Amino acid sequence: MSETIRQATEALNAGNFGTALELAQQALREDPRSYDAEVLQGISLSQLGRSGEATDAFRRAISIDPVNPKALYNFATHLYQTGQKQEAMAYARQALNQDPNHASAQQLINLIQSEQAPPPVAPAAPGMPYGVQEGTQQQYADYYRQAPSYHQAADGTIHTIPWVGKNQTIWSVTGWILGPLAFVIFLVTLSTMGPLITEMFDAISRGQDPDKFAQQMQGAVPGWISTLSYAIAAATFAWVITDIIDRRGNFLWLLLLVPCTCCGLQFLALPIYMLAGRR
Repeated sequence: MSETIRQATEALNAGNFGTALELAQQALREDPRSYDAEVLQGISLSQLGRSGEATDAFRRAISIDPVNPKALYNFATHLYQTGQKQEAMAYARQALNQDPNHASAQQLINLIQSEQAPPPVAPAAPGMPYGVQEGTQQQYADYYRQAPSYHQAADGTIHTIPWVGKNQTIWSVTGWILGPLAFVIFLVTLSTMGPLITEMFDAISRGQDPDKFAQQMQGAVPGWISTLSYAIAAATFAWVITDIIDRRGNFLWLLLLVPCTCCGLQFLALPIYMLAGRR
């Protein structure tokens, strides 16, 4: 997640909708296909009363990523605010289908269903039209302000892969474990091949043929160590790719990860990625 998106999210959650809108538009200038920027722009415009522009922003976000629950839920809330309850129900259900643990989407569905139920026949409260339930508008206003306008995990991290978000502690621990494991395998391999490498360089300096040492090195490392090394390298690569996708991070990290993994040095790239905040 870019710094501009992070600042826009903070401004939005603080209720500074004008600032959030400016930052979201700045993020769109930086990346016109930014899903997060379109969602933030849609929420800000909706809160500022610019309904038509908000609808367009949400639809652009959904066209970029049709299965992400953030735009689906926030668009549903916007539609509810503008009185389009049936369409709001449809988008809220789509958000819940993509993320069954999306509590806010479920709350919105329950709210719409409760409003669609036949109202109880009761005397009207003093000063209110007959049949209007007391507190309805205030309850809606409170719901819209209190519901999280930007779907994110409890620690503030925005996740796009639900099962990673739900198991984020285990997921992070796995990332921290893969680095040391790769380093241990590297040390074992180095300790096995180190003497042969030293001997080979000595032979080359004396003008001897190094081919026989290359053949010896091929069989010096036990097969199970080679297999484990390849497995850890593949797991590291898959973990980083999945983490970048989940956090909508920067794929430029692959410029560091791929060369290191090919050289068996992924234990260097992974800790750097983790310590840099996985952004």
